[in-house]
Amino acid sequence: MVELHGRDLITTQEWSREELDATFKLAKDLKKKYYARQLQSLLKDKTFFMLFYNTSTRTRASFEAAMTALGGHAQFVDVTTTRAGEGELPKD
Repeated sequence: MVELHGRDLITTQEWSREELDATFKLAKDLKKKYYARQLQSLLKDKTFFMLFYNTSTRTRASFEAAMTALGGHAQFVDVTTTRAGEGELPKD
């Protein structure tokens, strides 16, 4: 079994074919469970902080909708009103 926990998917070139196939299978399984209404509390009591260096309304809206659908909360942090980049790397 492929271990995906803790992995970031930034570009497909960094992942093997086996890892990508496992990701697509997981997505398919989660989609089935979502439509069967089995995931409403999957992310209960979880918060997802979004920090975008390039404005992306569609990405922000889809992430917020996904977190809400799974029982979690999404918080948007506006980089123009923070001290982001003044001592901490974006990866931090």
